[in-house]
Amino acid sequence: MNWAQSAKLPKEVTLSEAEHIYDTSMYVRANINDIKAHYPVPFYNPSIDRLYRLKEIVEATE
Repeated sequence: MNWAQSAKLPKEVTLSEAEHIYDTSMYVRANINDIKAHYPVPFYNPSIDRLYRLKEIVEATE
């Protein structure tokens, strides 16, 4: 979460052929809100996974 809150993010990013994020700041906020509200309930682990995937893509393009 610290990385997502402090990273310089592009406005848009494509995570896969089926996933294009048009507003990365909103995407990050939504996932962080899910994590804060529901952690450590395993059902919400995809929110954490999505932030890791975003981090991988952003760091690979830097």
